[in-house]
Amino acid sequence: MKTGVVHLVDSLQIGGAERMAVNIANGLSRAHFQPHLCATRLGGPLQKELAPDVQYLYLSRRALLDLPALWRLRNYIRQNHIRLIHAHGTTLFIAGLIRRLCPECKVIWHVHAGALVHQRRKRMVYRVLVRNADAILAVTRALTAWAKTDLLFPAHQVWYAPNFILVNPQMEGEVVELPGAAGFRLVCVANIRPPKDQMTLLRAFKYVVEGEPRARLFLVGAEGESAYARKIWAERDALNLKQQVVWLGKRENVLSILSACDVGVLSSISEGFPLALLEYGAAGLAVAATQVGECSEILDHGNAGALMPPRDPRALADALLMLLSNPERRAALGRSLQMRIERHYNPEVSLQAVEAIYSRLLCL
Repeated sequence: MKTGVVHLVDSLQIGGAERMAVNIANGLSRAHFQPHLCATRLGGPLQKELAPDVQYLYLSRRALLDLPALWRLRNYIRQNHIRLIHAHGTTLFIAGLIRRLCPECKVIWHVHAGALVHQRRKRMVYRVLVRNADAILAVTRALTAWAKTDLLFPAHQVWYAPNFILVNPQMEGEVVELPGAAGFRLVCVANIRPPKDQMTLLRAFKYVVEGEPRARLFLVGAEGESAYARKIWAERDALNLKQQVVWLGKRENVLSILSACDVGVLSSISEGFPLALLEYGAAGLAVAATQVGECSEILDHGNAGALMPPRDPRALADALLMLLSNPERRAALGRSLQMRIERHYNPEVSLQAVEAIYSRLLCL
C-alpha cells in the first residue's frame, strides 16, 4: 500500500518554499507514495503546476489558531490514511498541532528561510515548535548547523536538502521577444521585497548604463510588498532608468524569458537557497549574485558565477559590466553553472534522498 504524504504550505503564491513543495509532491515516486498538498491560508498560481494525481486541499485558514480549519485537516489526514506530514516554513506550527491530533503521523519540517540563522529572538520559539517534529530538512548548510546548535535538535535527524527545479517541457520551446539588443539583457527573478534588495540593484544598474548604454534590466516577480515596490519605482524614476528597467511582473514562463536574456542577477541581502540561480543555470546564463545564503555554494565560490558582498552597488555594477563586456567569459561561466546544476542539484538525486528520509522515518 502506498504511503500518504501531505505537504503543508501557507499559500501557493510564487515563492521558493511554495515551489519546492510543488516540486517534491510532483516528483515523488508513485510506486511508494501518494502525494497530497494542502495550502493552509491562500491558493495561488502554483496550483496549476500540480500533477493531476496530487490531491489538493485548501483550508482557507483565517487565523493562526483556526480550529475548524485544523479539524478539517485532521479529518482529511485520517480519511486519506496519511502517515507523513511535510511542513514547509511557517506551517510548522499547524503541523505540530496536527501531530497532537494524529499521533500516528510523522512530521518533517522543511526550513527554507536563511534569515532565521540571524534572528536570535526567534530561537526559543522554534526550540518549542520543533519538539513536535521528527526530522528537519534544511536548504542551506548554515540552517543545518542552526537546527543542531541553536534549536538543540538531534543531529542525526537533521539533513541538508538542496533545492532543485523541474523543467516544464511545454515552456522550453516558447519564444519570448524582449526589447533591447542581444548580449546586453540582464534579468532578475525575485519578488519585489526588501530581502531581495532591488534598491541596490537599481543603483548598480545606473553605473552599468553609464558604462554600457545598450544594457537593459528586466525584473520578473510580483510586488510582494506594495510600500517597498513604490520605493523601487520611485528610485527607478529618480535615477532616470524608466526606459532601461522593465518590470515584467509575475510570470509563469520564466525559463522562456531567461532564454531571451544574457546575464542573471540576484542582489539579495538575505537568502536561503534561491531557485532563481538554478533557473539561471538551466537557461545557460552567466550569473552575478551576492554572497548570502547558499549563493556562494551554488556558484562554486566564484568558479561558476560572479560573487560580491550585499549592499554594494559599485561591486555589483563592476561584475555586471565585466560579464556584458566579455562574451567569452560570460559563456564560460554560464556553461560552468549549467554543468554544476546538472551534477549537484539533480532532481532525481534530490528526490531519492527525500524518499530515503521518508522511509527511515516510517521505520522508526
